[in-house]
Amino acid sequence: MKIGTITKRLNDVLQTMNDEYENFCAPFYSSNDFFRKIEQLKNNRQNSVAPSILAELYRMYDAVGIHCERGRELDYYFDLADAADGLNDVAIQQKMIRTLYDNYGKYPSPQDYMARIVDKLSDPQDFRRDDTLRLRILKQFIKYGDYLKDAHFGGQKEIFRYVKEKISRRPTTADILDNLDDGIFDKLTAADKIQKKPDGKFGLIKLADDLATGKFRTGGATKRGLYLFAMVFGMTFGASATADNDIEKNLFRDYYSNNLIRFITDDCRDGAGDYELLPSGAGINYKNFAEMIYLYHIARDYSPQDKIKFSAQMIRDVQSDDTPQESAQAHDTAFYRNFCGEIFDKPPAEFKAFVAENYDCSTRAIDPKSGKPYAIGLMQAQLEQRTAQAVHRELLRKLETLTALDECDYGLWFVEVDKLHENPLRDAPHFKDFCELLNNANRLLKSKRNFDSRNVTRTALLAVYYYWHNEFHNQSELKRWTNFAEHFRAFKDGVNFWLERAFYQPLDTKNFFDIAVVFSSYAYLNL
Repeated sequence: MKIGTITKRLNDVLQTMNDEYENFCAPFYSSNDFFRKIEQLKNNRQNSVAPSILAELYRMYDAVGIHCERGRELDYYFDLADAADGLNDVAIQQKMIRTLYDNYGKYPSPQDYMARIVDKLSDPQDFRRDDTLRLRILKQFIKYGDYLKDAHFGGQKEIFRYVKEKISRRPTTADILDNLDDGIFDKLTAADKIQKKPDGKFGLIKLADDLATGKFRTGGATKRGLYLFAMVFGMTFGASATADNDIEKNLFRDYYSNNLIRFITDDCRDGAGDYELLPSGAGINYKNFAEMIYLYHIARDYSPQDKIKFSAQMIRDVQSDDTPQESAQAHDTAFYRNFCGEIFDKPPAEFKAFVAENYDCSTRAIDPKSGKPYAIGLMQAQLEQRTAQAVHRELLRKLETLTALDECDYGLWFVEVDKLHENPLRDAPHFKDFCELLNNANRLLKSKRNFDSRNVTRTALLAVYYYWHNEFHNQSELKRWTNFAEHFRAFKDGVNFWLERAFYQPLDTKNFFDIAVVFSSYAYLNL
């Protein structure tokens, strides 16, 4: 996809999916919605609200494409809805599948977000017009980050050798930037895991490829790369950030988000053990000492190379191999998040002392079974997410007062994923990938891991809310029967209360999983 089409593609999605009460909700009016509206009109014929109810009824018919004459008797409108083929349960379910299918190809993938960021924040003079996205990222690391040598990435020698063979002379940095092409990434094909590690001979090349293709490596490797990416592309954090260069919004909400689109990529299918298929959804971990040091330097007025060098040095200065601190584990995420506004203004020496005193800077963890310490990566320190865990446990208790957790395993309700091969859309382009996407959404909703507060993720919290919302409204006759627009508002407001308390991103109509869950909840309660 050409990078210039990304913004238009995103705008198309927003236009079709974010208009919550018209384009998004109207297609899912059922015959029961019309019957209830007619009954409401019947009960209020003599009241002043009757004209507005009648106008709403007309609007509903118009929204689903059913012509109705104005000013007719109520039986006419009842018969019109009763006879319509497109308002029964089967039709509504198929409309949901069709809506998701029509839009899933437009949902931005991590690659789309990355392309948009690079397009907005890079200098066009730094690249050739036909440079691929991963090559543009690699060149940015070379020109503005000095090959990430200060962050101990390998790759400079291989890049140097590749260009030297191409131009038959010892290359300068300018020669490398002018002559480096996408062929450098072919070296990854035969490389082993050791060679592709950050400090391996292809580490920098692998990082550029991962970032461009939306691959989330396990052990925090990709997350560390995002901070280094932010440094060379001039991103920032805090009050001075703009919509284009805000690292939290662009990298940790849009790009590094719980995006199920990556489930249909070949790499994620073929190498599941190497990839972080389910980022927690929290984005920046404010309890991690290394992430705070990265953010501090990203927010400062340094050159990209100095940001990389100074942050790497400070991390080395404060990290330790000691046993994790008990006191540091007693605070929740909010405690650490609240530090940012005041400590980022401190000079480097004071900031370093503050981090050393208030953060657990150990790069070791305790095995819960053996009680023995073991080494962990920088991005893995302080991942227990106490705030999210507490919110998850609270919601879990509410769910358990309504039903047994063993009953909460039905997954998606509006579609039988095992029978999608019989769907009328089965011969449509990319329908197989779409089915795989729905199957993975269904698997996530059915997972028993959703009820384990020790390893809570945004997906798990959303799944627990899904089952609680369904059971709570199912047991309340007044709350059960609502049209889709009313249900969408209620579900969105309800789940956001829990997501935002846990510092997760709110319900997002650009997120395939989020919308599949909303559709499923409506189907469970109304169809």
